Amino acid sequence: MRTKRKSINFQFGIFHEGVRSAIFAGVTAPGTDNINDYYRNAEHSLLTVLERCENDEDCNKRYPNLKERLINSLVKLQSNPLKFEYEDKPFTLNVQDALTVLSVSLYDRHSIGNIPLLIEALENGESKPLANALKAIESIYTLVNWPVHYSITSDDKLSFYDEKSMAEYLQQSEIFGRLAISSNLEAELLKYWHTYGDSEFKKQTIISEIPALLVSGGLDHVTPISNATETLKHLKNGYELIFPDEGHNNLLTPCFFKIAEDFLNNPFQKPDLECSSIRNPIEWNLHKPVQKKN
Repeated sequence: MRTKRKSINFQFGIFHEGVRSAIFAGVTAPGTDNINDYYRNAEHSLLTVLERCENDEDCNKRYPNLKERLINSLVKLQSNPLKFEYEDKPFTLNVQDALTVLSVSLYDRHSIGNIPLLIEALENGESKPLANALKAIESIYTLVNWPVHYSITSDDKLSFYDEKSMAEYLQQSEIFGRLAISSNLEAELLKYWHTYGDSEFKKQTIISEIPALLVSGGLDHVTPISNATETLKHLKNGYELIFPDEGHNNLLTPCFFKIAEDFLNNPFQKPDLECSSIRNPIEWNLHKPVQKKN
């Protein structure tokens, strides 16, 4: 149960007098338990992706019963991890690795289209799609400044971490509930990173009258729509822009720049959001079926 937050007037930084308007692409709601929410949001986005495949005639025909196949494959990995050659070296992919592959694939609409193929690869022990996904993970991880990431997360988010709530959620989870995975690896690391800041200050509700445009992807598992919706409750002149078929990446589309220009030209008037309602369905990878190993 979260502590009731007080309210403060917040003006987007120390030099708020110079802030006329603001645009945020990918919003983290203040005072939220991002460490716990990451698992919840990842599961929600993944299940949404599987549902979209099920509702697409071609995808469902090519990849039927994906949710059941995913759960069964993950359970199997716990006792029988996949072993294959990755970049000419032996590699063992366990259930935690598989979840990382799927989670990172949720970032981008193009990799989202590969998720059904990856589930099939996990099910059949086919290494090539998984190796391709691992290369993508490597490229992303080399771009992240991990000391800075852990320092910010420790200072901003660790004070909200609720280990009991995390354990209860995982037990009830449709996907994670059947898996013996560690729920607090990052939290344990962050405890020893450095002392985090004033948690009471961070629990206070942020209120502002500065015009703000909050941009979210409908499949985003890192900063989901719910974050922007919660934040907008306290922004008198806030507007929500949603791209329903995008993940965490690729939010800066031509439609976004058109809306952003309208917003910046007249920040106290709600911009025309019509182009964001034009659907851009996921292009599923309907590659030929993976041949099951005997």
